[in-house]
Amino acid sequence: MRNHRQRFNASFTPEKYRRFLQLLEERAGEPPRFRHSETPVFLSAELVDRMAQAGREMVEQLLANPEYRRASSQAIPERYRVPNEASVPLFVQADFGIDDDLNPKLVEIQGFPSLYAWQPTMAECYRDAYGIDPALSAFPSGLDSSEYHALLRKAIVAGHDPENVVLLEIDPENQKTHADFVMTERMFGVKSVDIAQVRKVGNSLVVTIPADVAQQHGIKVEDLVQITLEQMAVLPKLRPELARNADRLFAKHREALQYLKDN
Repeated sequence: MRNHRQRFNASFTPEKYRRFLQLLEERAGEPPRFRHSETPVFLSAELVDRMAQAGREMVEQLLANPEYRRASSQAIPERYRVPNEASVPLFVQADFGIDDDLNPKLVEIQGFPSLYAWQPTMAECYRDAYGIDPALSAFPSGLDSSEYHALLRKAIVAGHDPENVVLLEIDPENQKTHADFVMTERMFGVKSVDIAQVRKVGNSLVVTIPADVAQQHGIKVEDLVQITLEQMAVLPKLRPELARNADRLFAKHREALQYLKDN
């Protein structure tokens, strides 16, 4: 990977970075709402495989531990629990940092979707803007683009008509990751729906459509409309000692975090 990094650094120009951001905007139909790095990360297949294996092993250990499963379930307040919840999360991410010896160090494990439609789009924008070697892949385990998208479709749509599947989110139009919702709809026909517009009536979920939106789309009273649904994860509140540690870290790195937020 060293040669790829040296080649990238030697040929980098601000104009290429601006072209990268332009491609992101063109393909999403809107400017990115969070900062993107000037450079991709170049990792060996061996290192990626090590991280994937470590992530799988840790997740399997957690799921096989009945005490952890019980404590995890109890961490969610009763009012937020939903019936027919899956026994295991559909999506799981293990986030790693890399130390000076190129050893992966676990940062966190999270059990909900995370930019699965946006990341391959972003990777191709890097490739096109910077002329990155086409032999390098953005996908793990030897997958190609068509195989990745087929697996993602199977996970999200699962053989259903996309008209009967939704991505349920809190105020999706104003989320920084809105571009991922856009790409998910383009790839699979799955629309995002604001959870604030959904209410339960008996055994049914009813979506409330604001009057101005209905008028904009020519929807009249008693018209039939379609929505799609995806289960939303609820994060437990941090234990007091973890919250204190997090506060100390934020205070220590406040300027760096503020810079990332603003740029």
